[in-house]
Amino acid sequence: MANTVKLKRSSVQGKVPATGDLELGELALNTNDGVLFFKRDNGSESVVKVATTTNLLSYTRVTSNTTAVSRQSYIADTSGGTFTITLPSGPASGDWVTIADGASFQTTALTVGRNSSTIADIAENLSLNIEGVSVTFVYDGSTWEVYTQVGAQGGDGGSSDVTASSTTTFTNKTISGSSNTLSNIANSSLTNSSVTINGTSVSLGGSGTVTAAAGTLTGTTLKSTVVSSSLTSVGTLTDLTVTNTITGSVSGNAATATKLATARAINGVDFDGTAAITVTAAAGTLTGTALKSTVVSSSLTSVGTLTNVTVAGAASTTANSATDKYINVGTHGQLFDDGNFHIHSSDGALWLNSLNGSDINLGLQSNSGTSVAKANSLHMNAGYGSIAPTFGVRAWISCGYVGGTMVTNGSGNLSVSRISAGKYQFTFGTAMPDENYSVTCTAKTPVNDSDVAANLGYNTTTTTTGFIIHCARYGTGFLDVPQLCIQVVR
Repeated sequence: MANTVKLKRSSVQGKVPATGDLELGELALNTNDGVLFFKRDNGSESVVKVATTTNLLSYTRVTSNTTAVSRQSYIADTSGGTFTITLPSGPASGDWVTIADGASFQTTALTVGRNSSTIADIAENLSLNIEGVSVTFVYDGSTWEVYTQVGAQGGDGGSSDVTASSTTTFTNKTISGSSNTLSNIANSSLTNSSVTINGTSVSLGGSGTVTAAAGTLTGTTLKSTVVSSSLTSVGTLTDLTVTNTITGSVSGNAATATKLATARAINGVDFDGTAAITVTAAAGTLTGTALKSTVVSSSLTSVGTLTNVTVAGAASTTANSATDKYINVGTHGQLFDDGNFHIHSSDGALWLNSLNGSDINLGLQSNSGTSVAKANSLHMNAGYGSIAPTFGVRAWISCGYVGGTMVTNGSGNLSVSRISAGKYQFTFGTAMPDENYSVTCTAKTPVNDSDVAANLGYNTTTTTTGFIIHCARYGTGFLDVPQLCIQVVR
C-alpha cells in the first residue's frame, strides 16, 4: 500500500510560518495561496517563500519601513509618505532584491538602507526618486550592484530621469520642465523650425542677423565693451570723468591757467597750485576715533584707560618697585617679569611658573603642582611627593551587544561594530599618530558564574585607525558580552 507524505501546511490565506515553526530543510505549504516556504540561515534566520502556482517572481506591496528578504521582490508605495526598505544583512554572493515604484517615487522618494554593506561600492544609503523605476540589487560578494529599469511611462523626475550616452530615439515623447537641456544637436538637424525675433524670421537650422530699434533698448547702462559711439549730443551728465585730453572749447581760462587766481589757506598755509606744500595739524583738531592703519608707532608717554589691548610682539614694563616687577591684571592677577603669572584668590593662589626656562608649573607655589614640560608632556604632582609625567586617555567607549543589537552607552573618539559573536571592530574618530598605544579592556559577564576574557584579537594588529577585541570564555569559545569598557592611552 502506497504511503502519503504530507508537508506542514495551512489553508489560511496569507498565513506565513515563523522561523520557529520550521526546521532547516523542512518545507511548509500554504494550500490557499499556493506558496511553498522554507527556512534560510546565513547567520540570520529568515523564512523564504517560493510561488508554486503563480509566477515564480512574486511581489510584496509595502507602505512602511521594511527589512528585505533575499531573493524577494517588493512594490514600494510611498503615497502615504517616505519610508525605508533595508537590504538584508550579511548577504551571500548571488543574493538579490527587487524594488519597484508602487506610487510615485518622483513625488515622494524611497530610501534603500545599505545595512552595513555598500551599494555600488559606496557606503551610503540610496534614494529612489524616479517615477516608474524598478531596481534590482544583486550582491556580488563585496557590494550590492544596481540594475535599473524605467517603466513604459518613463521618468519625470527632472534632468536625472533619463541619461542618453549614445544615439537614442524618442518617439512621440514630451520633454517638459524648466531645467531640461538638449545639447550637441547640429543646426542642420533642426529643420522645419524657425523663430521670429524683432520681426525677423530665423531658421533654427541656419543663422540670421537681428537688429533692434534704439527706442526699444532696456536697462540704464551700455555694455562695458561698448567704448565708442557717434552720438552728437547727450543729456545733462551728473558726473564726468575724462582720462585723455579734452579737445574743443572750454569756458573761462581753464585751458591756459597754471595757478589759482586766489590762493587758498589750508591749516594756515596758502596754496595756489604752483608748488607742493606741507600741512600740519594740531592734535586737538583731529577728527575721527582711530589712527590710520599705517601709523604704527608714536612717542606717547601715557594713554587713557584702554578697554582692550592686543600686543602682537613683546611688551615691556617698568618695575613697580625695586623688588616687585610685575603688571597687575584685574583684581587678583600679577604678571611678573621673571615669567611667573600669579592668580590670587581667597582660598589660595594659582601660579604659572617658568622655573628659569625649563618647565611651566601650575600649582599653589613655584615648586609643586602641575607642569607642562617643553618636551610636550604634562607633569603633575597629585599628592605623591614629586612631579612626574602624566599621560591622557586618547579614546574610550562603553558598549555591549544587547538584544541582538550593538549598543554604545558612551564614547570618546571611538566607535564600534560587531564582526561576529564575541569579535568587535573599534575605530578611532581621530587617528592615532602611530600604532604604539595601550588598550585596556574589561568585559561584563553575560551570565552568573561566567568568566570572560576580553583581549586584543589573536592574529590581529593595532593600526592608527583602530583595533579588534575578542571576548571568549574558557571551554565555550567566543561569545557576546552585554558591556565592554575600553580605554586607549598614548
